[in-house]
Amino acid sequence: MDTHKVMDTHKVMDSHKIMTYYQSSLRTCGQYILVSLGLIGYSRFYRAKKNDLYNIAFIILSLLILLVASLICIFLIKDLNVLIDKSESNIEINKWIIIPKIILACNITIGGFGMYTLIREINNS
Repeated sequence: MDTHKVMDTHKVMDSHKIMTYYQSSLRTCGQYILVSLGLIGYSRFYRAKKNDLYNIAFIILSLLILLVASLICIFLIKDLNVLIDKSESNIEINKWIIIPKIILACNITIGGFGMYTLIREINNS
């Protein structure tokens, strides 16, 4: 049996598992972001109805869910960095690490606007 061929198959499987984890994490992060944006949109309904309790509660829930999405991105970035350090051929992973960093930056921006909205709504109530 050719051991070189077995090693190549092992590397391919590891690459496949890494990409599956990567895609699953990004998908989960995206779903949390969508729920967060949906909640912030739903809070506007109560803002128009002058129901401060529901308005502020949905803004807070939106920010908490956005925090979960951000944590998923942070964990993914840390895991990819560990894999880059341990991997012999990290070129494949290096090209994909920018995407969760961009998503994290977007989450921070959305969270900033959400915090501003929360503070504004608390001051208006």
